[in-house]
This record gives sequence, C-alpha cells and structure tokens, in this order.
Amino acid sequence: MTEVIDQTLFEKISPFEMHDLKMIGLSALFWLSFYIAVTFMPVPLKNKFSTLSKTDELDIQNRIVSTVHGTILMIAAGY
Repeated sequence: MTEVIDQTLFEKISPFEMHDLKMIGLSALFWLSFYIAVTFMPVPLKNKFSTLSKTDELDIQNRIVSTVHGTILMIAAGY
C-alpha cells in the first residue's frame, strides 16, 4: 500500500515519469564512466619526441569526449 501512495505522490511532484528518471541516471553514469576512462587512457597519436603540456592533454581528452557525445546525440536525435 505504501508503494502505491509513494508512486502517486511521486507522480504529483515530479514532471518526469519513472523510466525517464532511470534513463537520465543511466546516461549520467555512462558518461561519467566514459569520461573517467578517457582521462586515464594515454593521449592518442602523441609524438614521441615532443611533450604536451597538461593543458593540451586535457584539451585533447575533452575533445574526444565532446566528439563522442555529439555523435551519439546526433544519432539519438535522428532516431
């Protein structure tokens, strides 16, 4: 009985449905884990003879995450 009351109270308070909130949570978890994986992997196509500053390495890593994020959003928008 309390589950029914909690569900109806949740529906009155929240503008989202429960499955929407689950997808938001799963998406946030996915992007967080993806960002952590990109942060710890070595910078691709890095020249052996020159070193990049930490700012440049972070810039490349953020560009990788942004490119993947944009590509997935374009695919999802077309779906």
